Amino acid sequence: MSGKPEYTPWLIPGFAMVNLVVFTVLWAGGTIGVALAGYGWQSPPFTLSVYFALLSGSADEVWPGVPPLATYGGAVALIPLVVAPVAMLAPW
Repeated sequence: MSGKPEYTPWLIPGFAMVNLVVFTVLWAGGTIGVALAGYGWQSPPFTLSVYFALLSGSADEVWPGVPPLATYGGAVALIPLVVAPVAMLAPW
């Protein structure tokens, strides 16, 4: 033991948290983008199958008949709302 803190055990929970944040941004941003594009509020289930479909670029499977630009555009627009609080908490 060198007296340095061991961060290796935190890799798995950290990876899980990053994936949860990415999925939440894609899910919420996509739903908001679809609603703002005029296709109504079409909230998909919050499941891993939806996450994998969005990561693979299959937004048309999650929101059929909606242009992917509306889906991913909403997610991109939501990113600053997530990054800003994280950036403010980072110095802590």
